[in-house]
Amino acid sequence: MSDIPQICAIITIDRKAVIDAERPDLTKRAWALTSDVLPEYNLHGDVSNQYWSRLTEERPDFQFRLIDENDEVLTKARSLSVRWDESLQDLPAGVDGAIVRGFDEDGANVLCAMLVTVPRKLQGRGLSTVAVQGMRELDGAEETVGQPWASDMITLLSETWQLVLAAEAEGRSALSDDELERIRTAYWAIIAAGFATNLPAPPTGQRGRPKRSKAANLLSRLDAYEDDVLRFARDFRVGFDNNLAERDIRIMKVQQKVSGGFRSFESAEAWLAIRSYLSTAAKNGLNLFDALQRLCVGDPWMPATLVAGP
Repeated sequence: MSDIPQICAIITIDRKAVIDAERPDLTKRAWALTSDVLPEYNLHGDVSNQYWSRLTEERPDFQFRLIDENDEVLTKARSLSVRWDESLQDLPAGVDGAIVRGFDEDGANVLCAMLVTVPRKLQGRGLSTVAVQGMRELDGAEETVGQPWASDMITLLSETWQLVLAAEAEGRSALSDDELERIRTAYWAIIAAGFATNLPAPPTGQRGRPKRSKAANLLSRLDAYEDDVLRFARDFRVGFDNNLAERDIRIMKVQQKVSGGFRSFESAEAWLAIRSYLSTAAKNGLNLFDALQRLCVGDPWMPATLVAGP
């Protein structure tokens, strides 16, 4: 593990996450930079008036900022530990419900991510993704005790994504071979450290394989699917996360909620074909009204055919 910080430092973008408990001096500055981001009506309400200030005062370990090397605030993030039994029926009623439950009910067992705000001048740089990842790190802190390789991997992947965003902003279509090689070297060093931490369990004498921890199972998947995990670094068309795919699937669930389903298999196929057409057009930057107009006149837009690589 001693070589990993040196390897990762090659691709580090200078920023770090700090919680309010560590840096209470950033609270007023973060508010000044982000106070104009949310609509005015979001700043008032019975629940927010009663509880919002208590997040910083009573739960400072779950409120954090991303700052750069000059102490400039890059994002402000709000989260709160709440009780949840993992069923849909027990989900809090929005942000207000989560705040009330987090303060007024015992038995908190999950971390609820409520808000990420980025100063207007810094928006569009992918900082909210990094902040959400920070919340996930807080949520998984207990599970990753004794698994330092996991935090190293989170850092490596997040910083690789920042490199991709910076390269796109410069008009580049790919990272350089040297950048990719350094990333892969760091990746495999972290995997090796993970296997050193998670040695195979000794035989138990019973049938079947010995039970492995969640960390060990995750490590095996990262080892086997390195090409897929790092594909976003080699092909800028591939997203860093699966949020886009989840949004495309979610609209189907919304349709089921609203109408309860379809009257025939044919109508479901037609609806899905139109949704797929519009979704693909949007991903390629087309105006959806223009795409629909072309469809109606018998001249549907079609994406360019991809040429297979070597």
